Amino acid sequence: MNDGTPRVIFDCNIFFQAFLTPAGPAYACLQIVENKQAKLLLSLEILAESRDVLRRPFVCEKFPHVAAEDIDRFLFNVA
Repeated sequence: MNDGTPRVIFDCNIFFQAFLTPAGPAYACLQIVENKQAKLLLSLEILAESRDVLRRPFVCEKFPHVAAEDIDRFLFNVA
């Protein structure tokens, strides 16, 4: 049963942008979910795709300070 809280689905682009730019609009979307203003509908496939994209070589080259553990922690906290 729906309690009236909006439900949202974010694709991997939102997670990608939120992880790399915590002051940006994608991160603000995650904060809406964290503040329980919306309910996140999430699948294992979206998490896997997000993990894959964040670990791609071009991302690692552009953001060398990002560790695999940071990505895993971020996605764990999202789920």
